[in-house]
Amino acid sequence: MIKNKVDLKARFKANCIPTQADFEDLIESGINQLDDGVKRTPGDPLTIMAVGDTQELLSLSKSFDPKQPPAWKINLNPAPADAPANPGFNIANAGGESRLFIDEATGNVGIGNKMPKARLDVAGEMHIKGAIDVTGTISTMADINANGLINTKANIHADGVVEANVIVARDKVTAGGAVEANVISVRDKVIAGGAVEANVIIVRDKVTAGGAVEANVISVRDKVTADGAVEANVIIARDKVTAGGAVEANVITVKDKVIVGGAVEANVVSVKDKVIVGGAVEAKGVISTDGNIHAGGAIDANGLISTKVNIHADGAIDAKGLISTKGDIQADGNIQATGRVNIGVREANDRPPVKLDVHGTVYFEGGPIVSEFYSKQQGGYMNWNVNNGTGETTFINNSGRGPGGFMFYNYDGREAPLQPILPRYKKLLYLTADQSVDFFGDIRINGTVRVTSDLRIKKNLTSTNNVADLDILCNLQVTNYQHIDSQKTDNQPVKGLIAQQVEEVFPEAVLSKQEFVPDIYAAAENVTGAGNTVTFTMGKPHGLQNNNTLKLLTSSGEKEKVVTVTGEYSFTIEGQADEYKDALVYGKQVDDFKMLDYNRLFVLNISATQQLKIENEQLKAKNQILEAMLADFELRLSTIENLKN
Repeated sequence: MIKNKVDLKARFKANCIPTQADFEDLIESGINQLDDGVKRTPGDPLTIMAVGDTQELLSLSKSFDPKQPPAWKINLNPAPADAPANPGFNIANAGGESRLFIDEATGNVGIGNKMPKARLDVAGEMHIKGAIDVTGTISTMADINANGLINTKANIHADGVVEANVIVARDKVTAGGAVEANVISVRDKVIAGGAVEANVIIVRDKVTAGGAVEANVISVRDKVTADGAVEANVIIARDKVTAGGAVEANVITVKDKVIVGGAVEANVVSVKDKVIVGGAVEAKGVISTDGNIHAGGAIDANGLISTKVNIHADGAIDAKGLISTKGDIQADGNIQATGRVNIGVREANDRPPVKLDVHGTVYFEGGPIVSEFYSKQQGGYMNWNVNNGTGETTFINNSGRGPGGFMFYNYDGREAPLQPILPRYKKLLYLTADQSVDFFGDIRINGTVRVTSDLRIKKNLTSTNNVADLDILCNLQVTNYQHIDSQKTDNQPVKGLIAQQVEEVFPEAVLSKQEFVPDIYAAAENVTGAGNTVTFTMGKPHGLQNNNTLKLLTSSGEKEKVVTVTGEYSFTIEGQADEYKDALVYGKQVDDFKMLDYNRLFVLNISATQQLKIENEQLKAKNQILEAMLADFELRLSTIENLKN
């Protein structure tokens, strides 16, 4: 155990007999050149041998208290957390953070940096009162401030602010903060995490700013990109203008795209590709683009609004002339035009002369309309034939390439899926092309059901066999059951017939069609993806075969997928795993799904009831005869009893 001098002297006083432990303490309290790595020979300086993976050399402490870490450390092989060890002279603070490092191999000096890339590499701020003029790269993680010129033949890079009267660079200017100068002239790029402010900005490639870009003239051969606003009298770009805020200019001329998070205000907007705006687009003249026009606010033009692709506004679209696009028009507000509105029309001259001509999908959403007939906030109101026209309103489905018909869905708008998973889009009604109607839910009728039954539309009339019909009805088995698919009846008990059993005794009342059956109806234990393949692992054998079509219920609706079986418990489909992580595996498609014709059963019941009526009348007649015979027997019995007396 290490002892201080006072303790050791007390053990070795006159007439004291030191013990083995005392000698051990004496040795432990001294310094041994071999054990402690400290050497001092005559004529040579003090030598200290480093130890450990990081070659720890010296610790400078304010106290020997083991709870107090050394204030400073010196080591010869610091190990950065994200890089291999780098031999050199390193001075670190109590937390192990390097404050000064000299690379053993290169002689590079790092301030706050254990891997210096240059003769002096500073991870922090540098303050220089004069000019900065270098032939290489200027790089710092903090600010670059100069009262005069910043001139370099290579790059200027700062994680902080770059400020100067004139900035001239043959390559890039990169700043984590703002870039401010009277003149910025760069042959490549200006990239700033903050704002870029200058009277003149001339760049051969890109201007990218995390804040605003403000200048009298912005001339760029490639892109202007800003998370804030872009303000200038003239903006000329051969590629894109992208801004998170507003773009304001007298003239905006771009050969590619204008993408803005705020508003676009200009006398003339001329773009050869796209205009994408988070706010409003306002022009006193023409808005013209060969690509898209997309605005988070309104689109307002005194003249023409013309695009070869899409027009999209979160507000109103208002034009004094024609609104024309070969793509989509989408607006959360009103669409007003003094002329026609053509949307996605390939050849307008071949279309009928109507005010609105759409070649594509029509989507609308309603809202509160306070009036006698429209007093509720609905999903939407559609109104036809108010003032003009005669007769009914006709809907025509030309079927296109599909089977035709009309399908109606309801979207319940849930934010998160329920368990078990239910689709957000639920089928309500399908008007099929073969003139039948499929209902997906209860049928509630306030009026009557009328079916055509005129004699003049029928042939081959024959009488039915009531006795046989009664036998068939009696052989039908009424069964209590619940649906596997709990959506059908909310898992309530049902009393009804089983189609397969009915088919055995009354086959003409059973129909077969292609449909999905819930023969699996379970969530997968594991869903994984690789590329465009999704693998499902079930908790029980799935019973599928290769090329079976499977229905899956997801939060975005029903999915029908062809399966490839990979095992008794596993199978794959095409798609992305994220689409099916909460999916319910419903079951496979079959060609012999059974349905009952309850109209035939209803008429069968009528025929059987008629037979019961006939048999009941026969029983009544027999009963009357038996009652008369009984009355006669009772009279005779009474007469005999009287004679006995």
